[in-house]
Amino acid sequence: MLTALLALVPQAVPQDPPAQPPAPTPIGETQPNAGNAPLQSLQDEMAGLLRGVRELREQVGGEPAAPLGEIGPDGEVLPDKSELAPNDKRWRLFSQGAKGFKITGWVSQGANYNFTQPRDDSNGPVTWNDRANDYQLNEVYTTIENASLCGNDEWGVGARVDLLYGTNSRFVTSAGLESTWNSGNEYGLAMPNAYIEVKTGRIKTKLGHFMSPVGFYAIGTANNFFNVLPYTFQYGEPFTHTGALSTMQVRDDLTVGVGITGGWDSTANWSSQSSPIGVKNAWNRHVGALVTVTKNEVGTKGDSLAYVGVWSQEPDVSLVGRDSRYLQTLVYTLPLADNVTWVVQSDLGYQNNARTDKGSGRNDAWWYGLNQYVTWTIDSQWSLGANLEWFRDEDGFRVGSPLPSLGTPNSTSFGRGLFQGNFFRAMVGPQWSPHANLMVRPAVVYDVYQGPGAAGGVKPFDSGTSKDQLMVMLDLVVFF
Repeated sequence: MLTALLALVPQAVPQDPPAQPPAPTPIGETQPNAGNAPLQSLQDEMAGLLRGVRELREQVGGEPAAPLGEIGPDGEVLPDKSELAPNDKRWRLFSQGAKGFKITGWVSQGANYNFTQPRDDSNGPVTWNDRANDYQLNEVYTTIENASLCGNDEWGVGARVDLLYGTNSRFVTSAGLESTWNSGNEYGLAMPNAYIEVKTGRIKTKLGHFMSPVGFYAIGTANNFFNVLPYTFQYGEPFTHTGALSTMQVRDDLTVGVGITGGWDSTANWSSQSSPIGVKNAWNRHVGALVTVTKNEVGTKGDSLAYVGVWSQEPDVSLVGRDSRYLQTLVYTLPLADNVTWVVQSDLGYQNNARTDKGSGRNDAWWYGLNQYVTWTIDSQWSLGANLEWFRDEDGFRVGSPLPSLGTPNSTSFGRGLFQGNFFRAMVGPQWSPHANLMVRPAVVYDVYQGPGAAGGVKPFDSGTSKDQLMVMLDLVVFF
């Protein structure tokens, strides 16, 4: 029967060569499986059939099956001893060896159309794509990483550096770090990661400069479904920290972490007495701390809940004074089906004495919001995503700033505000990956502001004249 099945395999598939007559067995020795010739023949036919099916799948364009091991003398499948390629279908510009530094990344570029046709060519508080009806080279993103510089089974030391060049760099810089070399208006170089990581047992400790663990979205546009930052991330959360962060896997389903940092987006020279905008002590002495807790299998199989709390001393609205700031994010992830995932995130932030410009009365500041994402993986090339967001800047402290970041003091972006009210967003769009090295992301984005205007009655959209706007966006990501 097995011989008949093999005959069904197309002739293009190589067949095993005909079995050769067994060599004579020397006197006094026994042949393997002696007296078991039918069993040996069955094993040979089974191995040939499995290899034939595998090669047929590869020829018709299917996903290659796992390499097969050899058949042992008792019919068992022996482990494959060959060197397997990494589980990465992408073509890589740089060789990815099993040891040493690995270099990966992408180039992201895009454009958008704003139906309001703003005269100032600005999409208001929307980022990354803040320029209306314009092309932007968002990111040339490179990761240089060696997870095991040295160590053994009990401890190890790794290192990682991330570099981001493009228009997105303006928003993720750290005062005291990138501000020492960036002088451009729109393009610059950010370094969101530059750390070593020490591993001892279940504990991992990052030392240096690293991305903040807050929220669901991450620095690096290709890490996210959409090429548009949530209001909660852009205006409510830190992008990076400098300091130390230790995480420990307490159980298989529980990880906790604690860190000491230099505050929000600050890599300060502790003896610095000046800032690029002429305000003394504008960014130094931001001592802070953070705590992380991640729990898997919270209520059902596959779900997770992640808490991050951040406390630090941060500048008030004048950039001269400094007071206590606290932020927490909660992210719950739930698989609704094998190919559908729902993510909901809440933010809550508070700073003491933030609105010193108000004079008498309450001058503390609160901001908070709720974000939801649903993604549907249709097949290996297509996915569909949707986003609903509400963000409230209750005291007009977060949305609206003359600078994207104190780490890029010469750059420009959205400069109207401050806005004391609610921002809403609805966004939908697909991801198309016709090749492992290519991702295309169109999206439709509708933003609405509800609240009083800023000084002089200025509104956030359409050159300060509108409380809503509709955009279509398209970006192209090429991985290397």
